[in-house]
Formats: sequence, C-alpha cells, structure tokens
Amino acid sequence: MAKKMFSPEELEELRKADEEIDDDFSLDDDDRALSRNLENEAIHDRLDHRYTGLRKWRIRYYDTHREEILAKSRSYYRANPVRIRIRKAKHREASAEKIADYRAKYYQENREKELSYAAAYREENREVIRSLSAVRYDKDKERDKKARYREKHRDKVAARQKAYRESHREVLAEKQAVYREEHRESILAQQAEYRKENREKINADRRERYQARREQELAQAAAYREANRETLRARAAIYREKNREKIRERNAARRAAKKAASDDEKRRESGNKEEL
Repeated sequence: MAKKMFSPEELEELRKADEEIDDDFSLDDDDRALSRNLENEAIHDRLDHRYTGLRKWRIRYYDTHREEILAKSRSYYRANPVRIRIRKAKHREASAEKIADYRAKYYQENREKELSYAAAYREENREVIRSLSAVRYDKDKERDKKARYREKHRDKVAARQKAYRESHREVLAEKQAVYREEHRESILAQQAEYRKENREKINADRRERYQARREQELAQAAAYREANRETLRARAAIYREKNREKIRERNAARRAAKKAASDDEKRRESGNKEEL
C-alpha cells in the first residue's frame, strides 16, 4: 500500500500558502517582457534547430524584401477584390463581438486624438466632402437603411439610447430647456396648430384614458383632498380674497343665466297651456 506524502492538515497549510503567494504576486511590464523572452527561448530550445533557422531566415528575408512583398500584396488585392471582400466579410461576421469590443476600447483610449484628427480632416477637405456627399447621398436610401438597421437591432439600439440618456441626463435637460426658451413662440404655435388639426383625436384619446383610469384617479383625488384638507381650504380662502370681484361677477352671471333659463321654461309651459 502506497504511503501518503502529506496529511490533510499539511495539504490545507500548503493551499493557504499558495493563496497568500497568489494574492501578493504581481508583474510589471518589464517582468512580462522578460517572461515572454524566456518563454520564446524555451520554445526555441524545444523546437527543431532547422525550424528555428527557417523562422529567422523568413524574418531576415521580409526585412530585406519589404517593398517587393508589399507590391505583390497590393497587386493580389487588385486582382482578387471579390475573393478578399468575401473573406473579410466572413471574418467580420465570425468575429463581430471581438471587433466591436476592440473598436470600443480603442476609441475610448484614443477619443481626443480621433476627434481632433476628424475635425482637422473635415476642415482641410470641406469642399471635397461636400461634393462627394452630394453625389453619393441618397436621402430615401439612407432613411431605408437606417430604418432596417433599427428594426434589426431594436433591443440593442434601445439599450444604447437608454444608457446614453441616463449618463447624460443633466446635459440633455439643460439643452432642452435652452432650446425651448429660444424657440418658445414657434413651439407654442406648433402645439396650437397640432391641437387644432387633431382636436377630435386628442379628445377621444383623453376620454379613453380617463375612462380607463377613472376609478384610480378619483381615488387618488379623494385621498389627496383628505390628506391636504387644511392646505386646500387655506388656498381657497386666499383665492377668494384675491378674486372677490371676479367671483362675484361670475356668480351673478350664473344666477342670471339660471334665471333666464327658468323664465324661458315658464314661458314655454304657459304657451303650451294656452294652446291646450
């Protein structure tokens, strides 16, 4: 029977020691570079010396014939555009998530540099960009393209928009307030025009919403009045004090209208009796 080398207590002590070493262990860039060099040397030691020599020869050949190799590559790209396009499309489809993560990481790390480069390029090539946009841009085609993309990636677009609104809530609110203040008259005119053109639809929607939430809104109103009874009474007293004349005129108008309606009703009844 084989004898155990370590007892359970000793194994537990070894495990704790390994955890302490792992927690304290860290590498900087120099340590990582040294580790890579050691790994490469170990790999080369294990490989056949003929293969190692071939690899070194390829590196030297590429350095010597760099321009010639690049020219051959360009000529191959020009001669086989369809094949290269298909191969790139397959690669993008197979590595879509990896490519998206890399682009997002690169953009975050180089955001200021990319923005400054784009601004400088647009400034230097303003006329060229305008002419190309006029030739290539098809408004209906672009609209359909964007609509298809939104339909295909509906959940992704919604999540991205929601995250943007959450992270820029204060900036968006400030921009909206500034825009509403600068375009107050036009906004009011547009709203009035819309209400005028869609009066029946708006009233139907309001009635439908009211009927659907009638019991809930009545209950909420009753609860609010009960909880704020004294406040509402104080507000009503202040309003009556400030608008005493207005209230008196309104009440007088109501009484006059009621009296006129009553007189009309009496005249109709007396007329009916005389006819009989």
